[in-house]
Amino acid sequence: MNGMSADYANGDAIVTIEQMNLAAAQLGDDLDSPIPIDTSYFQLRDSVFEIMFGKTKEEHFTTCDLKPYIYIRHTTRSKNRRRYKILDIDTGQEQSIFADEVYGKVEIGIKPESEIRRWVMLNCLDETHSSDKQETTDFDSYTVCGEGAEHQLTFMPSNYWGKWVVMVPEALRVEDVTYKIVSQIPYMNEKLTKVFKSKKGAGLLLEAETESITYKSGSLYNQYAPNGHDTKSVMKNGEKQMFYIPLNVLKYHAIPSIENHNVLVPANYALLGITLDGFK
Repeated sequence: MNGMSADYANGDAIVTIEQMNLAAAQLGDDLDSPIPIDTSYFQLRDSVFEIMFGKTKEEHFTTCDLKPYIYIRHTTRSKNRRRYKILDIDTGQEQSIFADEVYGKVEIGIKPESEIRRWVMLNCLDETHSSDKQETTDFDSYTVCGEGAEHQLTFMPSNYWGKWVVMVPEALRVEDVTYKIVSQIPYMNEKLTKVFKSKKGAGLLLEAETESITYKSGSLYNQYAPNGHDTKSVMKNGEKQMFYIPLNVLKYHAIPSIENHNVLVPANYALLGITLDGFK
């Protein structure tokens, strides 16, 4: 699977061939392998990969810091080769890459135990408005892309600290919420106090049960929100609230969808000293 045989939609997460080659090389280093490990080993069934290497593919990709890019669009050719415009999530910078350098589409994984330290409040999501809706400008509304759909998202403007209202929840982790990945939002710094219109970002559009949300006392973010600790983000079905968190403030990694059910074991697996029961 690679970018030469398929195009992508705005907002898709992708990895490069170079990134996957580095991930394979690190797997070989971890095993002290007598022969080179290539990316074909990542096409094994998950269960076989775990038996052979003692860890899942996702665990390995997390360990080797395999971070995806966000596909934006086609751009002009160079040297008669197709190119894509992609987004570096951590820096908010766009760059161009040759289509034949792309390995393929991936999912983005986030450690479920990751703590949610801050989130950004929303005025409106599509046609639904927050009960604490504040006056906004055109700069606060964006059409975002994620998982094959578009959403009209409007942030709640701040009158105190930063561009948008940021609040600090109490004892919430990623595993306590549900989310989708969205992109084409202005880049925010790590403390969420600055918004950079010249850069693009990607992040989580998440939903949390209202009854599970409490806000930390003593936080100036919470104290100076429009209605203090009682401030509500945009509601969903009357029981949940929707929020935004940039990916660059979380620990995230790529999960390549590269399982090939026709591949049981590589032909040279015995050279690694591996059996289907594990290492010799």
